[in-house]
Amino acid sequence: MKKTAICIAVLLMLAGLAGCGGGGKNNVAEIDFEVTTDGSYPVDTDKTLTYWVQLHESVAPNFQSLNETRFGEELIAQTGINVQFIHPPVTQVTEKFNLLIASRDYPDIIEWGWYGFTGGPHMAIEDKIILPLNSVIEKAAPNLRAYLEAHPAVTKDVSTDEGEVYSFPFVRENDYLNTYYGPMFRKDFLDRAGLDVPETVEEWEAALYAFRDMGVEIPLMTMLDNNRLKMSSPFLGAYGVMGDFYVENAKVKFGPYEEEPFSKFITLMTKWYKDGVLDPNFVDTDNNRATALGLSGKWGAAFSSAGGGFGAYIPAITKSNPAAQFVPAKYPVLNKGDRPKFGQKNFNANPGGGCAAITTQCDDIELAARLLDFAYTDAGYLLYNFGKAGESYDMIDGVPTYKEIITNQAVNGGKPISQMIAKYARASYFGPMIQSENYMKQYAALDAQKQGITLWSDTKQTEYALPYVTLTAAENNEYSGIMADVNTYRQEQVYKFITGTEPLDKLPEYFSTLKSMGLERAIEINQAAYERYLNR
Repeated sequence: MKKTAICIAVLLMLAGLAGCGGGGKNNVAEIDFEVTTDGSYPVDTDKTLTYWVQLHESVAPNFQSLNETRFGEELIAQTGINVQFIHPPVTQVTEKFNLLIASRDYPDIIEWGWYGFTGGPHMAIEDKIILPLNSVIEKAAPNLRAYLEAHPAVTKDVSTDEGEVYSFPFVRENDYLNTYYGPMFRKDFLDRAGLDVPETVEEWEAALYAFRDMGVEIPLMTMLDNNRLKMSSPFLGAYGVMGDFYVENAKVKFGPYEEEPFSKFITLMTKWYKDGVLDPNFVDTDNNRATALGLSGKWGAAFSSAGGGFGAYIPAITKSNPAAQFVPAKYPVLNKGDRPKFGQKNFNANPGGGCAAITTQCDDIELAARLLDFAYTDAGYLLYNFGKAGESYDMIDGVPTYKEIITNQAVNGGKPISQMIAKYARASYFGPMIQSENYMKQYAALDAQKQGITLWSDTKQTEYALPYVTLTAAENNEYSGIMADVNTYRQEQVYKFITGTEPLDKLPEYFSTLKSMGLERAIEINQAAYERYLNR
């Protein structure tokens, strides 16, 4: 694999992207390559591109490579571009990625969460690993360019502070796709207790204690690890803070460091654990255990995902217990009628996963851009989300609709919908594409799932969530060291407080320890990065 020469001349950021990227910068290098095709498909070429990408868990049970899937075959057929996919072992993805980067011997395309690259995506460009794509998109990716010009907020999120677009991004089509996780109740249990669907923390407590007294084994199934607190702030959000960094009145804050609200949250969880309404094994975050508990039907209320969680739990429970009924709830609040401040809700762009970058050793930049740009065409949108017409979907009343080979386990040999979609398309996991709303409406087809997505999305989460800021290399080194210690310590302490192995009167010591670990410096670093983000 040869390195492609990069023109060092400093040029204006291409006009279209500069206009929609928050002003643009004047130091984005232009990539020197020849344009030889007209942008139509299939492309007339006999070349092969190499493409490094994780084999997702929805694909791995049935295929050893994307080349074996109907999606891979159709991508090659419809684009005219031969692709050789390269996959690391599923248990060694990060290790193999790091070895690949260290080798300085790159394939043409690497799909990764480039936003989280050590030192940030600008460092990946500075280190001559991947190309800045502004001029590449301008010359050879007209479909992505048109999309970015029409969606300036997305452009801002997939650019560096220097104004460089660094990958072909994974983007959710609209707000409906941004929420997929939240609380669900057993409605038959609520009915037996004579209770409405809870809204406030007080009402939640009444329902959970009623479930306990009725003999429900696990009144509340939820996890309270760092990742769940960051993602959805369960119950913590009711006290007005997020389980991670967020922004309020233009100031960056860290929810687990906000003393009064975090202490109230910990006190509540400690009480519920002691009184037997919180899953006694909540500290065990093993996915297999969580799935087994979810499928068992031993819970009265649970936090989980609409598709992979409740999409599996509800059919399994109702099969063994036809009387079981389910109803979603909004994220809990303190005062009746309040709109939840925090919950699970993403931004449309997701630079943290499924983003494809063209490497500096790509021998044919134009061809790589044409391949990746196909996903943003009308035909590519259908392939990436639904597969091949007549084979995996039919167009019904203008809506691409999955066939029974996807949705009906009696027809497809008992395979879950996520695996069947992954045979034909990429909508059930990340990729450089625009994910379709209609995919999710068919994937989460149960009424409780659809109602849940609507209810869970009704929060102020995106008004306060820290956007996709990037750190400089120096900031990243300092920040990573601080947060590695902070995250380990706070996770341990949250578990100790809730389970009673650490008394609540030690909470002041918890906050002072976070301060001594440098948390306030980490907040300062995020504040600086946030202010740079605003100036993109």
